Amino acid sequence: MPAVTDPGGGSADDVTAELHERYWKRLCIFAARRLRDRSAAEDVAQETLRRVIEALRENKVEKLEALPAFVFQTARNICLHQGRSARRQEGALVRFRGGLDDVSNDDPLLALVDEARAAAVRQAMDRLDEDDRQLLRVLYIDDLRTSEIAGRLGVDAGTLRVRKHRALKRLAELVGNVSR
Repeated sequence: MPAVTDPGGGSADDVTAELHERYWKRLCIFAARRLRDRSAAEDVAQETLRRVIEALRENKVEKLEALPAFVFQTARNICLHQGRSARRQEGALVRFRGGLDDVSNDDPLLALVDEARAAAVRQAMDRLDEDDRQLLRVLYIDDLRTSEIAGRLGVDAGTLRVRKHRALKRLAELVGNVSR
């Protein structure tokens, strides 16, 4: 497979067309396998190509021989992000419905257990110190990105992950390590 035209050597339209021709179908298949959604897969392919073209224009790709790996790693990251976003959205909808999903409405015992677990978590949240409570609220209720939260707190992403892990551990200890 010949190398992609250097962004400085050809027109931007030529590079865009070449990348689209070379990767579009493969990216759609790659993303569809991961997301199980054809339209989402096309969105991922489009976003991937946009990011790759932007990276090429900004000379962020040092070796053009590594371009295929860069393209598919970018697509993989976008797929992972979409999966996280879908889970967050689903969680928000469950919270909006009062913490009960559709299955629990059919099973009174499951609804009762879900209500008891939610009450236990609320009580444990009240017993956490304010910093932990605020961090968990921003992470799981406000649904802010990790980078945004880290910037607000003035810490790097690694430190934020450690703080999140420790806060969740303290919450689990307060709840009583209820197993799923």
